[in-house]
Amino acid sequence: MSLNAGDYAVLCCENGVKKLVPLTPGASCKVYKGCTLPVNAVLGTPMGSLFQADPKKGVARLFDCGTLYSQCNVDQEQLLETKDNSELVDCDGHQTLTQEEVEGMKGDAGTARVEIVEQLVSRSRTYDDKTVFAKQKYVTKKQKKYCPLLTLQPPSPAYVCETLQMNKGRKVVEMRVDTLSQLLRLANIHHNSHVMCVDGCTGLLTGTVLSRLSEIGRVYHVVRSSATYVCHLQTIPMMNMESKAAQCLTSVDFQTLKTIAELPDQSPPSNSGAGEAPSKYTQMASLDYTRAQLAEGVDCLLFAAHYEPMKAIQVVWPYLTPAGCFAIHSTYFQPLQELYTLLREGGHAVQLVLAENWFREYQVLPHRTHPHMLMGGSGGYLLSGMKVVSSAPLNTRKRACPSD
Repeated sequence: MSLNAGDYAVLCCENGVKKLVPLTPGASCKVYKGCTLPVNAVLGTPMGSLFQADPKKGVARLFDCGTLYSQCNVDQEQLLETKDNSELVDCDGHQTLTQEEVEGMKGDAGTARVEIVEQLVSRSRTYDDKTVFAKQKYVTKKQKKYCPLLTLQPPSPAYVCETLQMNKGRKVVEMRVDTLSQLLRLANIHHNSHVMCVDGCTGLLTGTVLSRLSEIGRVYHVVRSSATYVCHLQTIPMMNMESKAAQCLTSVDFQTLKTIAELPDQSPPSNSGAGEAPSKYTQMASLDYTRAQLAEGVDCLLFAAHYEPMKAIQVVWPYLTPAGCFAIHSTYFQPLQELYTLLREGGHAVQLVLAENWFREYQVLPHRTHPHMLMGGSGGYLLSGMKVVSSAPLNTRKRACPSD
């Protein structure tokens, strides 16, 4: 897979920054202060290609990943060394290269950023006294600061989720990639599913479901109001899913679903021709078209939005077929607890599980694998289960008979 004009890609910097960039010919995207990435320089290269950014030398593609850093190989004798860093004192006098000299090297058109790193290492008074691991960490830190490496990755659901959660977490209800994968697993999403998706994540959840489906699958994207539904699909073009969405995506609002539920089963269409499919996936489907599509119900139900799930689930619940799986995400515990109680006491679902998703990142390096010191907190709460037939309406609970 190569980088093509008009598509989107995820720009991943070595310092941890990620951003979604459109590959528009002739344009450029900002990498960091003073350094931009020209799109024409990367078009046609394979996804995942490695580049090194330098404000003076430009962006160059790297082919030999083994010589990127001047890190020494760790052998068995170095692992048995007895020295440590306890005698080192952090002070400004250990680095003889002044800030003015660094700025002068930055302004010199003939000086590459790699040379700045080499000067910092050679003019450090304490570099030779560090342990082999501390030396590697020092060099890596300076390389990330002055000449970071870049990769352009495909806008897969995992990369897009990480990017949006890092930059616009509130817009995607703080959805982490592990939570997103759990939603797909718990709702049993597979290639030919018919899925009803209440998506308040700017289309992240809907686009992820589309990536799982084949051409015979169908996604019903449910929004609160038909006046603002376009803003709920902003992520679809960023995931390069527009062609897939044109085949498999139908947008509908809650009011249309309520109206269909109130209509008699044998009532005729409201007007002739209204049952045609919308010409674009960004257009709302008509009542008659939606009614015909949902005649057989849906296999799976997903919910991830800022608003309270109780009322939304009561609207979409009749369209979920018996034995259909559902997964509901919320950043708060209480709304899901109330819904859990309603479903359990009303006999509407089995295999109910209400859990908090937990995720921990690890640094994996030879002889120094450990958890990251700074990580995010909760990834939200998940309620999952399987629908069963119940005689009680969803808005009521079955009360136990008092014992004599």
